[in-house]
Amino acid sequence: ARHRRSGELAAIKIVPVEENASELSEEIEILRRCESNVVVEYLGTYDKDDACWIVMEYCEGGSIADLMAICAVTLDEEAIKHVAAFVLLGLE
Repeated sequence: ARHRRSGELAAIKIVPVEENASELSEEIEILRRCESNVVVEYLGTYDKDDACWIVMEYCEGGSIADLMAICAVTLDEEAIKHVAAFVLLGLE
């Protein structure tokens, strides 16, 4: 998908709106407040067809789990160290 305002590629997480509305609202608020160059950017939320569409910056490489599945490999200790370091930077 393309973000209408910026024209950039965007990822959309479609979440059915059910009884976990408070958890969903909390997740959206955390994304909204997060400003880090090591965390995907939150671009907006839209209600559509009984679902919540969370629009985020598109990460072309995918997630770590996606990369591991595509390459059929597990991370060694050195790679895990780097991933953990960036996770910690995202929590700052």
